Amino acid sequence: MDRIFNTIRAISSTAHLDDQLSPQYKAACWLLFDDERDISPENKFLIQRYVQAMFLFSTYKDAVHALTTDFCENDNFQCDSKGHVTWISLSKFVWTFAGAAHFYE
Repeated sequence: MDRIFNTIRAISSTAHLDDQLSPQYKAACWLLFDDERDISPENKFLIQRYVQAMFLFSTYKDAVHALTTDFCENDNFQCDSKGHVTWISLSKFVWTFAGAAHFYE
């Protein structure tokens, strides 16, 4: 757990991780304690899962329900052949990681 937290601290400030209301704190807690995948510190998707969780906690009030054991099997996400998330759709908000955010009506 310490190695995972050290990885998270490398990309998020201590102030954000200490703030229980911040998306960074919520994402770190989810990854460390609630993520059913129980990802290892060596997993190449560790940072991706943390950033996706942080993104969801920042933008989506039902983030906990959107977080799944495999993002690529959720209809709200699309992945490339290597398992990297390339697209997220939440309600009217669509985010493509190769481009910009788009809003649809």
